[in-house]
Amino acid sequence: QYYSQHPERVDMKVEHSVHSRDLLLTGTQRTMTGYLEDQEGRVIREFGDLEHADRLSLDDLLMAAGLTSLDEMSDSPNGNGKSFRRKGCLLLVTLFYENTLSSWWGTTPLRYRYTVERVPYTPYRVEEVIPMVTPSLLFSSTVPLNTATAHDRYTNVQHRLLRKRYGVHLKFVQGGSLGVFSITCLLQCLATSMSLITLITTIGDIIALYLLPQSGFYREVIYGMQDGDIVDHSVASGSKHSLVEWVNKKEE
Repeated sequence: QYYSQHPERVDMKVEHSVHSRDLLLTGTQRTMTGYLEDQEGRVIREFGDLEHADRLSLDDLLMAAGLTSLDEMSDSPNGNGKSFRRKGCLLLVTLFYENTLSSWWGTTPLRYRYTVERVPYTPYRVEEVIPMVTPSLLFSSTVPLNTATAHDRYTNVQHRLLRKRYGVHLKFVQGGSLGVFSITCLLQCLATSMSLITLITTIGDIIALYLLPQSGFYREVIYGMQDGDIVDHSVASGSKHSLVEWVNKKEE
């Protein structure tokens, strides 16, 4: 078994861009500001260097995914109590672009954020098959080792070396929520709101006129308020009074 020395300290350069043909929006990491978030939404690192690519270390990504170390025990089904350093893991890195934060016009300059999630129960390994030179070639007097061609080596192969390389697999996914101000959408929202207000008023009138116990009284109140014409249709009393008499009775 062989291990790479301090893979957590390896730095990666990430260059990315976003383009929306319908909204006419375009941006790269050199024209936007961004940040790296952990599992609880806290900012780990900020990016805003307009002259260089984003620099991320594997340690930063592990921290964002909620892993403190590769020496933690792997949850792989065939892990057998081994660590992530021994079995590997899969990290899903999401680049989320947005410009729809609250502002006067509803949009802001383009920005992005990294979020990292470890895919549970998923190890990662790559198998490498290395053909080996046969003993007949090594000790043959007719075909010296220094004169054996690559064709001789691979056509006479009887042995191979299988290397299983475990590591951290990074998969980047891009997404986002982009928008621009549109007067058409604004008018549609206003028209829909006015329609809903009218609908709510109509539903309230129907409930008051046909479903409530004192619907007769509400009908008189809604369609005309003249003294002597509006009567109390209370089921309890069963008597008729003018609106003024009914109001005085309530005040007493």
